[in-house]
Amino acid sequence: MPSSTPREACLPLGHSRLTAHLEAGSAGIERMWVGPETAPCKPPADEPAWADVIAALTHWPERLSAGADWTRHPAFPEVGTPFQRAVWSALCAIPPGKTVGYGELARRIGRPRAARAIGQAVGANPWAPLVPCHRVLAGDGSLGGYAGGTAVKSALLALEGIAARRD
Repeated sequence: MPSSTPREACLPLGHSRLTAHLEAGSAGIERMWVGPETAPCKPPADEPAWADVIAALTHWPERLSAGADWTRHPAFPEVGTPFQRAVWSALCAIPPGKTVGYGELARRIGRPRAARAIGQAVGANPWAPLVPCHRVLAGDGSLGGYAGGTAVKSALLALEGIAARRD
């Protein structure tokens, strides 16, 4: 988007009762998050460089593809430490309909003792649900936390056919 000031927009997340919210600035989509369905809001601007992002959100989760690393998308913000970016990239490798624990995700990036830091990096994810932080569960299989609230996390998982414990 040509403007240097952040602009917000939202759109229905697939055929769910959830809404994808986008905050865009001059460099791209700085942040996206999922919330409960709300009153109608302004749709995203017609930006050709983001057409695949909007299509993925509009047809979520049907258009999910395993291994699509959204952190490499040109509109992904240039934020985060190398550790956070490694975690976000690892999130993209979790196939739709599957979950992992924080400890397992730590092992996958070669930092087996960093489960707590993994949780912080997951919570700082700027592109939920395309960078699928909702697929990370607590070690006991319960939902754990979620920046958008556990009800939203549970709904996202249910859309992918995953039933998680709500402890």
